[in-house]
Amino acid sequence: MSMKEFGKGCVVQLVSGGPKMTVADQFTDYNKPGLYGTDTVKCIWFDSENNYKEGKFPVDSVVWIK
Repeated sequence: MSMKEFGKGCVVQLVSGGPKMTVADQFTDYNKPGLYGTDTVKCIWFDSENNYKEGKFPVDSVVWIK
């Protein structure tokens, strides 16, 4: 299993598109399926109405954009 490294403050986006998000943390989520857990990033962003949002995503589902 190879782990992409995203430092806190990196700007990422889902591979499928969507808003720019800031990485707040990266960790292994043992509550997700996978032999050794799932490498995960916690991201924060503001939606189009300026509401604060946050979510956790598998590292393979995001790409570094800045």
